[in-house]
Amino acid sequence: GDGSKIYVSCIAFRDPVSEDIAEAYRIPPNSYADKCICLVSRSPSFHVLREALEELFNLCFSSAGS
Repeated sequence: GDGSKIYVSCIAFRDPVSEDIAEAYRIPPNSYADKCICLVSRSPSFHVLREALEELFNLCFSSAGS
C-alpha cells in the first residue's frame, strides 16, 4: 500500500434466524446469527462513523424499517 492509515468502526449484534433459513440449514429454531457492520474510512472521524453505523442498523433492523 501507500502507507496511509485507514480507520474502521464496527457494530456487532445478534439477529434472529428466519424459520426458512433454520430449516434449510438444519439449525435449531429460535437461533440467532452473529452479524457485524463495518465502515472503513481514511479520516479518523469516529463520531461520524458511529452515527452512520447506528443509522444503518436502525434502518436495516428496526421493526419500523422492516
